[in-house]
Amino acid sequence: MPTERALKKVLLLTANPKNTHPLRLQEEERLIKEQLRLAGYGEAPIFSSGATRPRDIQQAMLDSRPQILHFSGHGASGGGLAFEDEAGGMKLVSGVALGRLLEIFSRRYPVECVLLNACFSRTQAEEMVPFVDYIVGMSDEIGDEAAIEFTVGFYKALGADESYEFAYDLGCSAIQLAGIPEHLVPVLMRRADLQSAEEEGASLPELSSDEAKALDTDWTKLERFLEAGWWKEADILTNDIMLKILKRREGDWIRDEELVGFPCSTLLRVDQLWLKYSYGRFGFSVQKAIWNALGGIGTIPKADGDMERQFGDRVGWRQNEEWLGYHDYVFDLVAAPGHLPRYLYNHSFGWWLGRSCLISTRLEECTSRQDPT
Repeated sequence: MPTERALKKVLLLTANPKNTHPLRLQEEERLIKEQLRLAGYGEAPIFSSGATRPRDIQQAMLDSRPQILHFSGHGASGGGLAFEDEAGGMKLVSGVALGRLLEIFSRRYPVECVLLNACFSRTQAEEMVPFVDYIVGMSDEIGDEAAIEFTVGFYKALGADESYEFAYDLGCSAIQLAGIPEHLVPVLMRRADLQSAEEEGASLPELSSDEAKALDTDWTKLERFLEAGWWKEADILTNDIMLKILKRREGDWIRDEELVGFPCSTLLRVDQLWLKYSYGRFGFSVQKAIWNALGGIGTIPKADGDMERQFGDRVGWRQNEEWLGYHDYVFDLVAAPGHLPRYLYNHSFGWWLGRSCLISTRLEECTSRQDPT
């Protein structure tokens, strides 16, 4: 006889404080239950807590002991997730505080996956990922319709006993199939990636104290440039940082073979900074998502191939069938998604049109843990 699969316990926390935009939280809960019931989860497939106050979170966790923790509501970027106070007003809870709660529960009742279905919740996801295997946050504002489509796709996959990665991909696909241009807003983070990035530090080329100091200064400058919206300066500095990691001189280039095996820790850190300050518009992972959507996942880019040209058109690197020079790029948030970073590709050894997709392939390897370095 086939082995009966273990059903996941889901805890849904919702909040829509007074004087905030009304959300379709009841509809989202109904659709989650519908997807899980279809998968054989029974009459009460999830535990739910509405108008959730911070003090309610611990009790709901104790009552349900979930494998999946789902928050639906409003986010306030660096401010936290919007729960409710005693009067129904807004009470922000930080990702650090929620991460500490996850850490406590991990000793006896570990949560496997967290879904933060709230605008600008990527910051909280980054703060919580050390304490949970998988977490999904939103890198930008996300509308009700897109949030609900993602939820339906996500739980449809989980109901079919698929992995969390597959559920995330199906959720993003559901947004895109609905014709909503927000499928790049959800971001999946994995604790294993964070751990691999930390372990990798020991295998990087050893820097002198002066080199390490200069690199620390560059990381600070990069964040300041991005925060200020100095996209061109940030783009050039991104290339300089990547060169320094490889112990190469400023003004040198990163060769194609170095892009193929570039250290994941630096790649992921650069990507997170670009995503954070562009509100999910720019970054290597945005380029990767576009590359994969064109069928590029797992393929070796060719010099000016059809798929490479399509990629160039999508990210705004080509116009009127011609590749643009760097001086023609748009250093503004009105540029196409994935338009930046770009400068490092100008120095790809041999400069083959289309080789710019190599770093997207490397990022796919980093995030899928095919190569821990």
